[in-house]
Amino acid sequence: MSTGCFVVEILSGAYKALHINVRFNHKGVLRQVVCSAELADGWGAEVRQGGFPFKYDELFKFTVTLTREEFLVLLSDGSEIHFQNSLGASEYKSFSFWGVWWPLLTADRFTGR
Repeated sequence: MSTGCFVVEILSGAYKALHINVRFNHKGVLRQVVCSAELADGWGAEVRQGGFPFKYDELFKFTVTLTREEFLVLLSDGSEIHFQNSLGASEYKSFSFWGVWWPLLTADRFTGR
């Protein structure tokens, strides 16, 4: 049973160029950040790097830097996740946020910076 996760996605049309799944306790996986992509041929390999600076009911901050080769996700504890930019785009304009703590991910708390 899922008891705690949220997802942030960077989208390009029907593709999920970057899917970040922050898992507090999700299907037996505890305190882990999992990245993947869903492209034309389905879901790619999962990448599990970085720390886990997230706490229940607390604000968080992370940044995503884009190059043609990769997404660099910097977590608030200083750890990094490097994830391939499979589409090679230099710009993405669509984002998605969903999960157990959706009320915490409101526009007034997401600055995009």
